[in-house]
Amino acid sequence: MRYTPQSITDDALESFEIVKSNPLIDIRGNYANLLLFNDTPVAIDWADCQGSIGRHLARSGQFCLNDELESLRYTLDGNLFKGTPISQLLYPALNLLAPGHYELKYHELPENYCYIDFEEPQNSSNLYDAFYPYDWTLLFTQPRNQINPDQVNRYINLIKDGKRPICIIINTERSRISYVLDGHHKILAYWSNTEPSPHVIQICRIGSPKLPIDTFDRYFADNPKLAEHYRKYGRDDA
Repeated sequence: MRYTPQSITDDALESFEIVKSNPLIDIRGNYANLLLFNDTPVAIDWADCQGSIGRHLARSGQFCLNDELESLRYTLDGNLFKGTPISQLLYPALNLLAPGHYELKYHELPENYCYIDFEEPQNSSNLYDAFYPYDWTLLFTQPRNQINPDQVNRYINLIKDGKRPICIIINTERSRISYVLDGHHKILAYWSNTEPSPHVIQICRIGSPKLPIDTFDRYFADNPKLAEHYRKYGRDDA
């Protein structure tokens, strides 16, 4: 991994390149976005092209990084080491990314963020979401029925005590949408407290590969109706 170090401060930004890794996480797209875990589709979102900013979201899987990020739990609970580059602190997570160029930023989300969750594991054959994105829209990758209320309450109390637990999100450079890689319980805790807004480490893929028009057919072939819509409107070269 090659990177330009930047010490931890609010809105700190690092640029880095993954040259060789053992990738589990791959985000692709430009105006449409595809998230893969171990080359298996998790979700895809694209514009509905009905004269508004509305978007479609189809899910086909879920994943959990608890084991892979176990060594980061103390840090992600809000215990940052000032003066240490973010990429060094987050190395176990960054090593899971597909090769490519990325930017890394630690910041607090604005007040007008929102999140989109789902109740149980979904299959793209019959379930999808249509939504209007805010300036910051977070898409959950774990269902609500896997949320532990005790863990949410633990983070609520940490926030009230002045801690700022950190979530990890990922997006592409042109997207207003971010997928939650880690921190679903924390986001719900921040939401319950109303303020402050979630503190996040944002991973942004720069120059990510565009999605070919047959992307939906390749990864979500069990939903012909949505596949037809994607082929018609899901252009990634606008």
